[in-house]
Amino acid sequence: MEFEGQVLREAGLALIGVAVFIAFLIAGSTMGAAEGEAAGAFVMIGGIVAFIVVMGALGLLFLDSD
Repeated sequence: MEFEGQVLREAGLALIGVAVFIAFLIAGSTMGAAEGEAAGAFVMIGGIVAFIVVMGALGLLFLDSD
């Protein structure tokens, strides 16, 4: 099974976006988001917002490449 270079690049960029999102969630949980700590909650909310922005930007980038 062969993949084109463009498909691998798109998959790699999407994987990086998801990995950053997971890193934000882990950081927020270790900062005490589950216990109601404000700093951990802000990190988790920031991670969600960053994920939406990054995936939206990647979507626009991939849309333009066709």
